[in-house]
Amino acid sequence: MSRFLTGAAAIGFLAAMTPLPASALDPARLNGATVGMRYDEARARLLELGYSGSGRGPSPCPIGRERLCRAYPDEIEDCAGTGAASCRFVFRYPRGRMIEVATEGEDPIVTRIVERPRGSGAKDR
Repeated sequence: MSRFLTGAAAIGFLAAMTPLPASALDPARLNGATVGMRYDEARARLLELGYSGSGRGPSPCPIGRERLCRAYPDEIEDCAGTGAASCRFVFRYPRGRMIEVATEGEDPIVTRIVERPRGSGAKDR
């Protein structure tokens, strides 16, 4: 058996692993949550729509990011402890749609919002 994916299997795998561009999610459909706003504001807008946290939580939490790990334990998936201080947060809509919100900075600013393919995230079982 070949160790490499070929043909349709390879195309399907690559399509599933490629996130949708940030522009694919209309802010109007996300209650105004958009790139450039503070994470806590975007989070509040998503929660108002019925999204809930669906992150795994980094284990252990990176040094210097403990405040975020404590503040957002249900949606935080991972954070960098250095550099731009980037973090990823994951939300699930009751019908199964999952979105990922990426942030940067000590006072997190949203840098990207993408929809995750089903089967690719935490608690998606």
